[in-house]
Amino acid sequence: MPKLFPSNRMGLGSRGPGVLLLQLALKARGSDRGRSIELNGEYDEATRTAVRKLQKALGFFNASDLDGRFGPNTRRHFAEQFGIDVEALTTEMFQGETLCLDPD
Repeated sequence: MPKLFPSNRMGLGSRGPGVLLLQLALKARGSDRGRSIELNGEYDEATRTAVRKLQKALGFFNASDLDGRFGPNTRRHFAEQFGIDVEALTTEMFQGETLCLDPD
């Protein structure tokens, strides 16, 4: 089964349903303040900026950790904060489904 988050590290230029889920979660969390994330499934500059804000909020202090990429460290913290095990998600789980995140 194809993984929803197929690569070890998502960053600028990545695209697909995994990026869209990340964008939805970042919007629900409010990490897109100051720059509106377009829910398009494309890891663009606004998504990168929101991930960097999330990384800062999670206590990442090293420049190598504040890279705006959705890599192993950020994924682990994302899973803890949102209760979503991104490694277990497959694309088949969402075929024909509508994704909604309730920010409350």
